[in-house]
Amino acid sequence: MSTAPVTTAAKATVAAAAKMPASAPVGRLRAAFEAYHERYIETGSFQPFVHAMVVAFGIGYATEYPHIKHEVSHQRAEAAKIE
Repeated sequence: MSTAPVTTAAKATVAAAAKMPASAPVGRLRAAFEAYHERYIETGSFQPFVHAMVVAFGIGYATEYPHIKHEVSHQRAEAAKIE
């Protein structure tokens, strides 16, 4: 299956989104999702799975980061007391 028509359609969708006024963020988001769908979903690519894993890791790390930061600062404070 050739990806040339899909790539051309995705580029046209992205170009159309770029021409939208700044007051239309919903239209831009929809155009971006449509371009993503045409580029990855319709072609049966494995990339959406990888993207979902990266997003899940990012969200998990971002939500856990304050706990990690607190634990590290606590460990450093305890180490400073011992020395």
